[in-house]
Amino acid sequence: MRMIRTLLVTAIALAAGVVLVVQTMNARHDIGGTMRHHNLRSGVIIYGIQGEHPRIRRFASEKGKVYNFWSLSKPITAAAVFAAADRGLVDLNEKYAGASVADLLRHAGGWDRKLAGDPIHDLQEQERCIDMPIPPRQFEPGTKAEYSNVGYCALGRLIEGRFDQSYHDAVTAMIPEAIGMTYDDRLGPAGGWGGTAEQYFAFAQRDVPARALVRPSFASTGPYYALGWRVLGDGTLSHFGMLTGTANDQFTVVYKRGRWTAVGLFSGMPTNGEIARNDLLSAIRALPR
Repeated sequence: MRMIRTLLVTAIALAAGVVLVVQTMNARHDIGGTMRHHNLRSGVIIYGIQGEHPRIRRFASEKGKVYNFWSLSKPITAAAVFAAADRGLVDLNEKYAGASVADLLRHAGGWDRKLAGDPIHDLQEQERCIDMPIPPRQFEPGTKAEYSNVGYCALGRLIEGRFDQSYHDAVTAMIPEAIGMTYDDRLGPAGGWGGTAEQYFAFAQRDVPARALVRPSFASTGPYYALGWRVLGDGTLSHFGMLTGTANDQFTVVYKRGRWTAVGLFSGMPTNGEIARNDLLSAIRALPR
């Protein structure tokens, strides 16, 4: 009898454990649960199929709220570089700032902030990252990818030189969706754009050139940095943005898969941006189309 009671207690405990695991998994695929899990207090998600009216979900975020896009600015800069290339003003294979333009776009320009830090964080309030001197490299350009803001600041300088006007004015002339967005010169091409979820969604729906997504030779398998985008394991194009150490903690994500696009702008700061990006993708995909 004692053995039967022991087996019964064990079975109940196992069942409770299974229920807890299932509840946890379900919470991670629910937008509200995912936000709470990653310390995101409020936000807005806009998603939909290209050419169709998008759906918008707000979570304690008022309509028209302006967010800092942070590193979601990089796809905007990349789109401007491709527009300049289409006009014959930039060659993706040309050398600039000691690396090819393509390598600057794919974070293969030679800078590793894990080893040398991020010089953008040291800029003073009125300084522009575009004017920042090119810092020493930690690896040979084109041999690997290490996420870096430096290359995108250099690309902003390239755009200014080729158009003989400010980066902001050149971009808004080439990318109509950027008109009306806010812009911070200090973070510039790497993280200076901002605006509403609707504004970024309009930009993110733009087609990405096929040549922008070619896998670099040094990234033989798995996710990789394309020219302006991170290509995830299932082929989804994505980017996320966060800037630690500021009073304005915000987390931003964008996803593209075929004609489907989703943008999420949140107040709050996840512990791990990569994990938050992946969990939010699962939760957003579960939303009704």
